[in-house]
Amino acid sequence: MIFSREVRWVVFIVAALTCGGPAWAKDRVKEKEKEPVAQKTAEKSKQAKLEAEKRAIEALNGTQWTIELSPMSGEQPKRPATDTVRFEGKKVASEKLSKEGFPSTNFTVTLGGDGVTVWETMQTAQDSSVAFWRGELHGEAMRGILSRHLASGKTEDWAFSGKLAMTPPLSPPETPAAARMPTPEKKPDKKTDQKR
Repeated sequence: MIFSREVRWVVFIVAALTCGGPAWAKDRVKEKEKEPVAQKTAEKSKQAKLEAEKRAIEALNGTQWTIELSPMSGEQPKRPATDTVRFEGKKVASEKLSKEGFPSTNFTVTLGGDGVTVWETMQTAQDSSVAFWRGELHGEAMRGILSRHLASGKTEDWAFSGKLAMTPPLSPPETPAAARMPTPEKKPDKKTDQKR
């Protein structure tokens, strides 16, 4: 029995699909079973990252940093090259820029894979000047960039580095009034008084 070339190809393709089809289908089913696990793992990872960023914002709250600014161009600074940056109530403010009309603003925090905490913000002054901050925290040290885009169109870029100057005070836990015991008054000892 001699088959034509087309018939042989059809038989070959049917045989290949019959032999390879079930194995391919099993692999596809296994992949689909893994998808919900991968999605749950990704969701947990994302949630853990958001929680860590929230803790980083809380850790920054109430801190004050003394920084030194250096111009990134060849110009020497015309104003003092030091500043104080404060993080309060989920907002950040620069002492020097506040005097120039830049209000405190919200900031964002991202955590790098290497454990570095990065904070960023943008401040807009009343004269439409804009200041972009990006800082990296390394324990009690900070470094970063301040880029000022002045209303005149001029841009000033500054590198900064500094250290933690103040942390929030630790307040003792509050003891409920009902749990407080009055301190007894000391009564004079009669024997000691009689000997005198």
